[in-house]
Amino acid sequence: MEFTIKEQNLMEKLLKVQISVNASAQKVWDTLVNPTVWWEGVTLTPKIGGIFQEIWNENAQEKVAVGKVVSSVPLSLLEINWKDEDWPNHMTFTFLLSAGGSGRTHVVLTEKGWEMFASDRRSELMSSHRQGWNYHLAELKQVAEG
Repeated sequence: MEFTIKEQNLMEKLLKVQISVNASAQKVWDTLVNPTVWWEGVTLTPKIGGIFQEIWNENAQEKVAVGKVVSSVPLSLLEINWKDEDWPNHMTFTFLLSAGGSGRTHVVLTEKGWEMFASDRRSELMSSHRQGWNYHLAELKQVAEG
């Protein structure tokens, strides 16, 4: 089984993670918009204005991030503005799906809004988010291919 995740950090303002999934865009989209099967603690209404909420535990404390879907184009794009409890402003993450040939789907995840954080905090958060997105995209891939 081929499994590739590519990462890119452009001037510390954009986090980008890519993955190739051995499944159709329809299967990947259906998995993406049903996060209960691949992203524990997330609630999503995948339409413009729909809610996004992630609940997790960190250092024995419950954390919550909330947001709204700002763009949703079935089979190709899902964009969400979200905010963690301790962020000064919202950030945006986007899933972009495209055909990769031979029944594969290419998924590109970008996250922007990092400039609101001081350099040290930004580096720490980007590292943490990169690790988290790698994990979540691997879960998405596993479920979509299953």
